[in-house]
Amino acid sequence: MTDAVSQILDFPPQREMRMEAAFAYCTPVSRLVLQDAVNAAAALGTPYDLELEVITRAGVRKWVRTIGHTSMQDGRVTRVYGSLQDISDRKRTELRLATQNAVSRILGESATPAEAIPRLLAALAEADRWDGGLFYLSDAADSRLV
Repeated sequence: MTDAVSQILDFPPQREMRMEAAFAYCTPVSRLVLQDAVNAAAALGTPYDLELEVITRAGVRKWVRTIGHTSMQDGRVTRVYGSLQDISDRKRTELRLATQNAVSRILGESATPAEAIPRLLAALAEADRWDGGLFYLSDAADSRLV
C-alpha cells in the first residue's frame, strides 16, 4: 500500500496490505461492486473506474475513486493494479446539491406545508442515508398517529 493509500484509509505509512484486505474497509454495497470489478479484471482483463464508499481504520466515512488496470501476457491476466483517490469533498458537494434540488422540487410541488413535510423528511433521510425509520403525523382531533 502506498503512503497516499495509507493516508486515505488512516493507516501509518509503509503498511503492507493486499488488495483483498482493503475490501474490508468498503461499505457492504461498495465491497460487492469492487469484488465484481476485480474479479472481472482478473478473469477477463476488464479495467474498472469506480466511486466507492469506505470506512477508514479510524471509522471515518470517505468516498474514493479507484481505477483498475491489468497486465496481460499470452492472453492471460498476470496482474491487477490501480490507483485510489479521495473524492470525499466532491461527493459531499454533489450530495448536498442533489439534496437542495430535491428540497426545492418538493417545496415547489407541494400545495401545503403539511403535504411537504413528510416528503422533505424522506428526502433528507435518503440524502443522509438513514438506515431506517418511521415518519408519522399526529392528528390531534382524533388523538391518533397517521
